[in-house]
Amino acid sequence: MKKIIIVLFVLISTIIKAQNNFMKAASIEPHKLEVTANKTINLVFPSTILSIDRGSQDIMVQKATGVGNILRVKADVKDFEETSLSIITSDGKLYSFIVNYSESPAYLNLDLGKLGAIVQPQLNNNNLSENAAV
Repeated sequence: MKKIIIVLFVLISTIIKAQNNFMKAASIEPHKLEVTANKTINLVFPSTILSIDRGSQDIMVQKATGVGNILRVKADVKDFEETSLSIITSDGKLYSFIVNYSESPAYLNLDLGKLGAIVQPQLNNNNLSENAAV
């Protein structure tokens, strides 16, 4: 009976460890983005922006007029709680950010073509709106 309990314990421990390793391998680390209320941050994507999702209304986002690949980001509220921002582009790439407030952001313009996307999911571009709702 003791041997059966030990074998079951080892088996369950192995299954839990394998599941944790799988979840670690599948997780996506977002980029960190600092924004402020008195300066606009410009994110330049290598492709047209199809979809934008903000984690809260404490940040403002707007596609730049006349171009489809530049997103302007600004704090709507000072010292807001950490939030998220996700962008999907026409080349099927997902860009994910953790957004925090900073009086002096580290940068004002970020070229994401040089930084790169986090993951390339299989997307059906017909399901995404060209004019992203924010």
